[in-house]
Order: sequence, then structure tokens, then C-alpha cells
Amino acid sequence: MALIKCKECKKEISSDAKQCPGCGYKKKETSWLFIAFVIFLILGAIGSLFGDKDKEETDYQKLLNQKRYDNATQSQKNCVNTFGQGVYKDKSLTWKLDNCNVPK
Repeated sequence: MALIKCKECKKEISSDAKQCPGCGYKKKETSWLFIAFVIFLILGAIGSLFGDKDKEETDYQKLLNQKRYDNATQSQKNCVNTFGQGVYKDKSLTWKLDNCNVPK
């Protein structure tokens, strides 16, 4: 046990005391659950910033990409189909069309 000064009245009180006997000021204790929740939120926000945004396509983008694919040459379509396999299979159609130089 140590003596500390009350933040409100500046009288010396026990560090174990929940409130000051002089003025009634209550110490605010930080909940570890609250701290863990805040850390979880921060990590989630950071993760969403660095997430794979190529996977997300709206219906409008899908329609535009289908038109781009339909207007592509056969060699460009072959390129897009090749990207549809292996390590690039999870990439978006936009990414595949752009990397196969299909005009917008």
C-alpha cells in the first residue's frame, strides 16, 4: 500500500482506496475487457484497409466487365481464362481484364 494524492482535493489517500474519504472522488478503473474490445476494433480497421479489394465487385461492375469480355479479342479472352486458373483464380474479373489489356 502506498499513499497517493487525490486527483480532486489533493489529500493523501491509500492507493487501494476506491474513493477519497475527504471529498468522495471515485477512481475510474479501466476495464480490461473494454481495452481488449478497443484493440480488436483497431486491428479490424487496419485489416479492412489492407484487405483484398479486388474481390469486391458490384453488379454494375460485373455487367461492365462482361461487356468488356464480350468485346475482347480471342487472345485476350484466352488470357483472361488463363488468369482464371492457378494462383490468380481468386482475382476479380476487372483485375484479369486490366492485366490482359482489354480496353474499357
